[in-house]
Amino acid sequence: MQAQVTIRPDGTVLLHMDAEAAQATFASVVFASRFHEGIRGMAEVAKRALEEEPSSKDRRKTTCR
Repeated sequence: MQAQVTIRPDGTVLLHMDAEAAQATFASVVFASRFHEGIRGMAEVAKRALEEEPSSKDRRKTTCR
């Protein structure tokens, strides 16, 4: 599992994660949304991302917004 975090001067954060790290992150968001109403919308995005897992050839081009 590997991840790289880059913080840009404009305040945006860029995450580069392998598939295993991304799945763990999304699973954590889904779990945490059960206890915090404020991230429920983000959990819905994470659930869709986990359900719509791209084929291995498309994973490198997947962008999370």
